[in-house]
Amino acid sequence: MKLSLKCFVIVGLSLLLSVSLLSQTVVDATVSIRGRLRLPTSGQAGSSGRKLPIQVALEFPSQPGADGTTNVTFVLINDSHTNLVIPVSPHPGDFEPQDKNLAYSVQHLHLYLTCNTDPGSALAGGAQLYGSIARPETLVTVLPGESIRVLATVRVPSKLTEQRETILFFGHATLDTETLKTINDETSEDTQEIGFASSAPYRLKPPPSK
Repeated sequence: MKLSLKCFVIVGLSLLLSVSLLSQTVVDATVSIRGRLRLPTSGQAGSSGRKLPIQVALEFPSQPGADGTTNVTFVLINDSHTNLVIPVSPHPGDFEPQDKNLAYSVQHLHLYLTCNTDPGSALAGGAQLYGSIARPETLVTVLPGESIRVLATVRVPSKLTEQRETILFFGHATLDTETLKTINDETSEDTQEIGFASSAPYRLKPPPSK
């Protein structure tokens, strides 16, 4: 009886650990990207105006380097009461069918930063993640209240890093569905937005005076 109880406790702890690890998925979007062979040259896009049930938070491990490059972690928290399915592959080329005449669809999650000095423009870098039900390993289910972390690199313009005032950054997440098709060697892309979410302002303090 004692042995059975001990085994039960060990199994229970293992399950809790598995759930914990699952809820702390980390996606590295700083790796070398396998891009598409057939890039779209035309297409159309539709906007839904819906807000994603996601909280976006930012983490900056350090100040931008001399070239303005800095690492940033996007923390995406499921703010709903239902499971969310999020694409997590940084490689859009992996979804491209060998037969170029076959149309295909992917979900696309775009993570990027804007700054209070130029709120209408995205900073260079960020993360582009893709997923498809045809490849279940490229999708992650996030439970209510749980989160995933996406590691990315952005470039902050030097004129910002040289300012002596506090800089405000905003993180953004846009999720859409992309359908690509190739006809007569011309590839087009039809994009339909599913929704978007933005973070609270993140204050990046100016570098210390020399």
